[in-house]
This record gives sequence, C-alpha cells and structure tokens, in this order.
Amino acid sequence: AVTTYENFPFNSLAVFNGKPLAAGDSGLFLLEGADDNSTEISATVRFGISDFGTSFRKRVPRVYVGGRFGGDMMLRVVTDETHTRDYPIRATGASGLHGNHAKIGKGVNARYWQFEVQNTEGCDFDLDTVECKPSVTRRRIGGRDA
Repeated sequence: AVTTYENFPFNSLAVFNGKPLAAGDSGLFLLEGADDNSTEISATVRFGISDFGTSFRKRVPRVYVGGRFGGDMMLRVVTDETHTRDYPIRATGASGLHGNHAKIGKGVNARYWQFEVQNTEGCDFDLDTVECKPSVTRRRIGGRDA
C-alpha cells in the first residue's frame, strides 16, 4: 500500500524487528506513539474509483467496515469525482476486531464511486475490511455520466 507522510523529509520507510522506521537527511526516526509531539495524528485510507463493473448508475445504502477502532471514524464518499459527502462511523465500544457501518444518504446515486475511511481526533485504528453492496439502477445516461 502507498503511504504518504506530509511535512516530513523522509525518503524511505521500513519495518525492523516489528517497529516502523523512517529515514531521511535528518536521521532515522521510530514511528510510534499516540500523537506527534502533542498533535493528534490524522490518518486516511483512500480507495480507488470504481464503477463496480457497470455503466449504470448505482446507489450504495451502507458501507460496512471491519477492524479495530479506538474511537469514532468517518467515511467520505466521493461520487463522479465531484460530489463529496461525509458520514459518521460511531464507535461501538467493542474491543478487538469487530464490524460497524455507515448509512449513506438515500438520494445519492452515481456511476463512479470512491471511498475514504478517516480517523477523528487522532484515534488509533486497524482497518481490516471495507465492503459495500451497490444497488444498480436502470438509468445509464446522465449529465455527468460518460
């Protein structure tokens, strides 16, 4: 997976003896801790754009996530590369691997979909799965559809 660290002069990343390390002109750094010098760590997992294998428009009523979540999360939905909507994934208080979901607004339909899962308030998370079951409509053509 591609990882981007912003505002850091790293030129390489590695895991050694189970510890994540970053290196750059300034030296070698151990990437651990609950914050970054008392600042919450924002993290986002962005998935590719998909039309789910059909040119028809789709609705996605729910997106299911599985993993370990240390707090509330957010699901960002981008449709047709132009419309962005955010939906909460509320913490359940469950420990260990568990499932949760975000309900998507009923009027949202598009050909192309993209999803992002983001932490809130710097909470830790281990994302295991993201799953959605699109409902394909009979409509294929639209002003923004190609």
